[in-house]
Amino acid sequence: NFDALSVIWYSNNRVPATSIFADSSQYHDPASAQAWPAYDPEAARRLIEDYRASGGNPDFQFKTVATWVPMAEFLQAQMAEVGIRVDIQVYDLAQYASQVVQSGDFDLATNLVTFESPYPFVGRFTHSQAVGNFGHYANPEVDALLDQASTTVDPAAQVAAYQGVERLVGDDLAFMWLSRGFLSTITRDDVKGVSRYLDRAQFYDRLWLDR
Repeated sequence: NFDALSVIWYSNNRVPATSIFADSSQYHDPASAQAWPAYDPEAARRLIEDYRASGGNPDFQFKTVATWVPMAEFLQAQMAEVGIRVDIQVYDLAQYASQVVQSGDFDLATNLVTFESPYPFVGRFTHSQAVGNFGHYANPEVDALLDQASTTVDPAAQVAAYQGVERLVGDDLAFMWLSRGFLSTITRDDVKGVSRYLDRAQFYDRLWLDR
């Protein structure tokens, strides 16, 4: 229930996210957002009951950091309503980065992905061979589209490739998007030379003060 999540976790200011790219991006395919599953606990409960009856076990561990505990408890309660038990495990940030995320030792984990340009950042968490693909997501069609997008000199072909990536990743439900994030570089008027890389990293060696 993302409306409830917005209230308890985002101070009711959540910016909905249902796909890799924002609605305003040229790389966004509206079909991806339309295909995102709607909130339907009754249908979820029936699926879980059928899954357990067939011998499956949908219970899982959710590993996160201390600052995310309220959100983890919210998700735990949501899953309990449809018949899934969630075991929450909390780590300090250093442990979480090395022992959980980077090692891929999790059923479900939280992560923050930020980028302003699709290349190379989308591939870093969706390409099967990428070092940032911590969940080991693998889809040969996605790999092929990412390779095409990174090598073509045709802007239209690049857009089409990234739209295809967005659709396939959405169909696979490889990620549960929580909210859009917006990162800014804020300075005083006398700070000049502000320059950012495509992943919003700041080039501090170019900053200077106009005094």
